[in-house]
Amino acid sequence: MMTSHEFYLFRVRDPISGKWGQTRYKITDQTAHELYGEGNYEPIVHTREVRTGYAEGIAFDKYINRSSG
Repeated sequence: MMTSHEFYLFRVRDPISGKWGQTRYKITDQTAHELYGEGNYEPIVHTREVRTGYAEGIAFDKYINRSSG
């Protein structure tokens, strides 16, 4: 089953210094919540990337074998 996910770069707050920084890679909102906690992150909206793939996660649309089927 094909699914799509929205990935963003995020501004995140350092828990020790309280300063804001930026993630080095694009992650989903759910992953940001798990890693940084409520209120310690915000998406950088213009960096939005939609990735389509299988529910299992690894095979994204550009790797699908289009010759079968």
